[in-house]
Amino acid sequence: SEIEGYKVRIAGIAKGSGMIAPDMATMLAFIVTDADIHPNVLQALLGLHVRTTFNSVTVDGDTSTNDTCLLFATGASGAPRIGRVGDRRLKSFSAALDKVMLDLAHQLVRDGEGATKFVKVTVDGAASPASARRPETMRFGGVPISVVIPPSMVAKASGMSTCPGARSWRCASAPPRCARREWGG
Repeated sequence: SEIEGYKVRIAGIAKGSGMIAPDMATMLAFIVTDADIHPNVLQALLGLHVRTTFNSVTVDGDTSTNDTCLLFATGASGAPRIGRVGDRRLKSFSAALDKVMLDLAHQLVRDGEGATKFVKVTVDGAASPASARRPETMRFGGVPISVVIPPSMVAKASGMSTCPGARSWRCASAPPRCARREWGG
């Protein structure tokens, strides 16, 4: 990413293998940038992107009380400091941060304990983002998605394809029913 012509870097590391269900669960993630960004702005960015990345994946459906995702800024890039959330210079940085966080979240799923499939479910038409995040409200052909997906992953049902990894839920702004699904990763 760039901030006023200065190249800024974002890197991260995450650890988790099982008991990962929506809202992080048993995982640790540490993300660092050499941009100079105020802690309040970092917290806002982290809160924004964690919802559609780490808080939207599951490996085995179990949760735990142990989770951490931290975002640090060193200021070592020399780029001018960003001190407020609405700063226009954050646009490309925010997009790059989301990309890094999503990649780390997907790696957690693919490396999950006992993972053999990676499934990405995209939910369209939800009444609200909150309802989209509730798997019990998602339906495919009138059948709850939680009933449809596990057997289809195992049976590789007609018209569905799978690939290595585990299941991943990334519900951007979805529906109480699943209108579209993407398999693979």
